[in-house]
Amino acid sequence: MSRPLAIALLCLASGLAGYGLAQFAQSPAGPSLPPAEGEPVPGERWLELAEVRRVTLRLSATTEVQPQLAEAETVLRNRLTLAGILVVPPGEPADAEILAHLDSHHFKAFDAHGVAAELHLAGRHTVRVGGELRLIPHDIWQADTTRLVQPDAIPREVVHSLDELVQQLVGAHARARAAKR
Repeated sequence: MSRPLAIALLCLASGLAGYGLAQFAQSPAGPSLPPAEGEPVPGERWLELAEVRRVTLRLSATTEVQPQLAEAETVLRNRLTLAGILVVPPGEPADAEILAHLDSHHFKAFDAHGVAAELHLAGRHTVRVGGELRLIPHDIWQADTTRLVQPDAIPREVVHSLDELVQQLVGAHARARAAKR
């Protein structure tokens, strides 16, 4: 038997063995147990997104765009309110928290200016670790954007970038709610 044929047969046998192991690993190991009383049922993120009705806001920015925080918060609140999502003060019961970050920087190597916006919808899972109930934050939905702009357009463009992201979030929320029905 030639050496290339032997190597091909060995690769084929390894591939089939790997495929068989993968199928075995995916098969259910037995009946799944229902979650214990008071513990949430793990779900898919779109289902979590569909359940969001009340959120808190946490905004941050780099020093260059710090003055745009008030305008960015107004844009966020207005878009969310129009979508039927209630913005509540921190400390009140909420389904999730919206974390937004605005950034502006100068790329010295290219002598170009850029703006960036980040938007996260963070939920909270509760899990039992060693018998103790713990809260674990996680992203239900997130997006970010970066673009090059003229220096005089930085204040306008950074808020516009965040507005685009919140419109995407609102659209994803609407699609998730429609799919759940």
